[in-house]
Amino acid sequence: MKNLILIIGIAFLASCSEEEIKLNPLALTNNPMITAIDSTVHNYFMQYKDGIGSTGVSIALYKNGVTSFYGYGETKKDNGKVPDKNTLYEIGSITKTYTSIAILKMLKENNHTIETPIRLYLPADIPTLARNGVELNFKHLLTHTSGLNYMPDNFGSQYLSGNFRWGFCSL
Repeated sequence: MKNLILIIGIAFLASCSEEEIKLNPLALTNNPMITAIDSTVHNYFMQYKDGIGSTGVSIALYKNGVTSFYGYGETKKDNGKVPDKNTLYEIGSITKTYTSIAILKMLKENNHTIETPIRLYLPADIPTLARNGVELNFKHLLTHTSGLNYMPDNFGSQYLSGNFRWGFCSL
């Protein structure tokens, strides 16, 4: 009988495994869940989190002159750091929208239109840029019809710095 109990005990222990229980990274948050707004943001996020194909999410809410920031998930896979109001994101293609808004605002403030030649805003030593004999204007840039290369031929790794890509190159 003792041997049977010993064999069953050994078999039981041998069947145990070290299966790691993984927490869903999007369960991490800095939402304090104090106010009704905090709870509302959290509830909306929880409804849609399963469809998010991202490691982390930042949410900003502006109401009655107050901005609230919420982070869910991680800034980088498995680093455990929740995104906050200072987290930088690569925003990809949406950059074009923000750039267009900034250009239109600049043109309006200077009483210019999208037909304004871009040479007025470039250093004097850069030659007038033209395509098929037509001088480039802001409309060409905003509608992606300037004919400029996506990446100039002389743009190299010497212009990359840290986590941010920036550069100056001759046209």
